[in-house]
Amino acid sequence: MLAAGAATRMGSSKVSLPYRGSTVLGTVLRQLHATVVDRVVVVTGYHAREVEPIASEHGVDVVRNPDPDRGNLSSVLTGWEAVRAEADAALVVLGDMPGIDCGVVDRIVGEWAPPLGAVVPEYTDGPGHPLLVAGDLIDGLTAAHMADQPLWSAIWDLPDTERRSVSIASPRPRDINTPADYRSAD
Repeated sequence: MLAAGAATRMGSSKVSLPYRGSTVLGTVLRQLHATVVDRVVVVTGYHAREVEPIASEHGVDVVRNPDPDRGNLSSVLTGWEAVRAEADAALVVLGDMPGIDCGVVDRIVGEWAPPLGAVVPEYTDGPGHPLLVAGDLIDGLTAAHMADQPLWSAIWDLPDTERRSVSIASPRPRDINTPADYRSAD
């Protein structure tokens, strides 16, 4: 789970904001615990002092991105290092997306099998998160020193035979990036 960003549009740690009797991050973690996902690792960076205690309260592992300015792919790589010895793929979840749907997570995980490089949900308004990425693809990004590139670039560069889109009959879950997003989050 990515929770390392600076939250510059919000002006403070957005994932630690109160939300539905918990926090934004706590809500996402609660949702993940109700899925087939067997291990959750929260990647922190900026705002680590606020984020890490929330993750610990939910019994998940935490790793810190040493250079979160490099973007979200650097956080994916940091998280992958924590699980690579025991995993063949990683589910990439945004810590600021409290509307994540357990059924969508389970479908995305259930659709993956080698040699697929990625499984992407295709919502009624376009592709979104969470997405599943094969470890081989992540390792290739590391080898190519592409940590400054967006993860989506690597996924869309995959041949159609290595990327599966899963149709989801609802709009993308909203992430919370600004105070207006937070105020309008239900």
